[in-house]
Amino acid sequence: MKGSVAARKQSGWATTQGRIRTSSIKTSDVNVPFLGATKVRSTGSSGTGAPKVTYEYDVRGRTYTGTKVGMPPQRRRWGGHNSSRGIDWTLALYEEGASIPVHYDPANPSDAILHKAEGSGCAMIMLFIVGSIFISIGLPAWTVIRSLP
Repeated sequence: MKGSVAARKQSGWATTQGRIRTSSIKTSDVNVPFLGATKVRSTGSSGTGAPKVTYEYDVRGRTYTGTKVGMPPQRRRWGGHNSSRGIDWTLALYEEGASIPVHYDPANPSDAILHKAEGSGCAMIMLFIVGSIFISIGLPAWTVIRSLP
C-alpha cells in the first residue's frame, strides 16, 4: 500500500533533466566455496547496498540537489543491488556526470526522486478478492431465494 500512496502523490510531478554528481555503492567480497566461487561481490542483505547518489537539477532558474533514488523498473531483471551483475548495472546507471531525468514536486521543487514509485496493484487485488467473495456467496443465495415460492 505504501507504494500506491507514493505513486498517487508522485503522479502529478514534473520532470526535468538532471546530472549525476556523485555515485557510489558499498561492496565487499564474501567467500562462497560451496557455490564453486571463491569470492562474490556483495552489498549485504540488510538493504545497505542501495546506491548513494547525489544529483543536481534546475527548476525555474534555481539549482537543487537531490539524493532520493527510488527503484528502477528494471532492477529485478538484473538481480537487484546484492548480485554482482546488479552492482555493475547499478553503477553504470548512475555514472557520475551522466544526464538523467529527475521527477520533482512542482509545489516543492526540492522534493525530487530519480525513479517515481509505481503502484503495487494491491487495490486491484483486493477488489478482485472481495468481488469473488460476493459472487461466490451472492450467486448461490440469489438462486435459492429466487426458487422459493
